[in-house]
Amino acid sequence: MKTWLCAESVKFRRNHNYRGLWDAFEQDAQDSVLLGAAVVDPGRLSAATVPILLSNWETVFKKARYYYEFYEDYSLHEQHELGQFWISIGAPESEAEVRYFPEELRALTHGLIAHIRSTA
Repeated sequence: MKTWLCAESVKFRRNHNYRGLWDAFEQDAQDSVLLGAAVVDPGRLSAATVPILLSNWETVFKKARYYYEFYEDYSLHEQHELGQFWISIGAPESEAEVRYFPEELRALTHGLIAHIRSTA
């Protein structure tokens, strides 16, 4: 997203606010990215889901990219117990503190690259 914004000379804050970066895209650019994403994975992304996904990826980048930082207040035993508890309750994705969504990220990345190439 930053690459595209730089190429378009759009001013943005240099931070990891992924939603803010996405919102800096004009509507036609967002639509183009979603169309490009649909080429590799139809139905995977929508205008409604992208902000939610961006929030999750921002959490991953800011808080969970280093395992030891995410669990720094837990002993190894406590980490193990948390994992066992999670499994025992069925590991409900909706309650996860960290969610990666790799297929959605792949689709969005493809859409961004396709959009950048189409405007170069």
